[in-house]
Amino acid sequence: MEFIRTSYSKKYDFIISVLHEIKHAMDAKDKGKSKYKNEYEMEMNRQIALGKDRYDDNKFEIEAERWAQKEYRNFWKNKF
Repeated sequence: MEFIRTSYSKKYDFIISVLHEIKHAMDAKDKGKSKYKNEYEMEMNRQIALGKDRYDDNKFEIEAERWAQKEYRNFWKNKF
């Protein structure tokens, strides 16, 4: 999980980042914060053990990014 940057060159990038983090928060609420954090960290360690990127190849990050993109297309694209 990442923090949201303090500046963005495009509104689109900011909205996607916020939506991405919202997905993480929703998942943590559904699973319980501690369980989600543990699963997330296990996935990071699994990716490292496979010689992959702990963030870019993390299934939780991939899912959050896909959800954010879909949410943007379906609800936010024409709002700004």
